Amino acid sequence: MIVDDDPDILFTFKSILEIAGYYVNTFSDSNEALIHFKQVDPFYYKLVLTDIIMPKINGFQLYSKLKEINTDIRVLFTTALETTDNIWDRIPEIKDSDIIRKPIEEEHFVNRINRTIKCK
Repeated sequence: MIVDDDPDILFTFKSILEIAGYYVNTFSDSNEALIHFKQVDPFYYKLVLTDIIMPKINGFQLYSKLKEINTDIRVLFTTALETTDNIWDRIPEIKDSDIIRKPIEEEHFVNRINRTIKCK
């Protein structure tokens, strides 16, 4: 699942991942993504890729709500922000390796997704 309020990012990330063999659902509204996540099997998704800065429910709030439903869900964050220093103050379990900085080269993006899905 990819959640980002930028339709161009959604289209680009979905296209890249589908070419790499992944089935991807996208949501431009984080609230709609959360509603959908609640309706499917909690283990349906292997990974949620979410932007940090979004209206309504931001990426950190979405992360917390997803973890309430499935504590094992893997989440990666995307951001165009230069610094993410205060992230660890808000949610200590998020590591720098959980953040993908935009823009990212296609090969690095796919490798990052592959590594995250394969490790547990």
